[in-house]
Amino acid sequence: MLAAPNENKRPLFAAKEIVQFYLENSPKIFPQNRSVFAWVVKLWKVLTGPQYDGKYLRKAIRKMLGSSKLHDSLTNLVIPTFDIKKLQPVIFSSYQVETLPTLDAKLSDICISTAAPPTFFPVHYFKNQDSQGNVREFNLIDGGIAANNPVTLLLLQDDKLQGDTVSADLATEENLNNLVKVGENLLKGPVTRKNLDTGRYEPVENGGTNEEALQRFRANSHVFLLSQAF
Repeated sequence: MLAAPNENKRPLFAAKEIVQFYLENSPKIFPQNRSVFAWVVKLWKVLTGPQYDGKYLRKAIRKMLGSSKLHDSLTNLVIPTFDIKKLQPVIFSSYQVETLPTLDAKLSDICISTAAPPTFFPVHYFKNQDSQGNVREFNLIDGGIAANNPVTLLLLQDDKLQGDTVSADLATEENLNNLVKVGENLLKGPVTRKNLDTGRYEPVENGGTNEEALQRFRANSHVFLLSQAF
């Protein structure tokens, strides 16, 4: 949403619009079963396949991003996905488009893929053809399969909103507002790094706040690293 171009070759959305997009569309992306047997249905879906069909999300992404391809992005992108057929990561990188033109896929296909964590949404299958007629097939899920729920990582650093207070796919007004609070609190918190010996997140010396770090990143870097579409 930040890197895709509009008709004037400007960002399709401003950063402040992304939260509102998520708040408005989450109830349709993650439709909730309100019946007394909802927990049974959810358990059955978890055991037999993805909890959500992803149709609304795919439609929204395709409508939003249109026919724009990786090379059309306004800044360089590095977007990880995972191919379940080849059992290896697939990295969509602006830097590889010239040498590996079959990676120059539609931004919509790339985003749908990186927004498909296991158990939540189905695998995204698609083919991409370069100008020479070479065709590559993709069978992709979220590249962050080792940590497919960013909310969990946020909670580790937010003592005010822990336990089952928030959920990545609970599209109630209370839960969505709590998710926003998690993000706001995280921005105000110190930059941290995981200590591999203890497994704990520790403040980085002279790192400042996460908000300050993002401002420095915006001023000094030309690369976005995206692990989720949201």
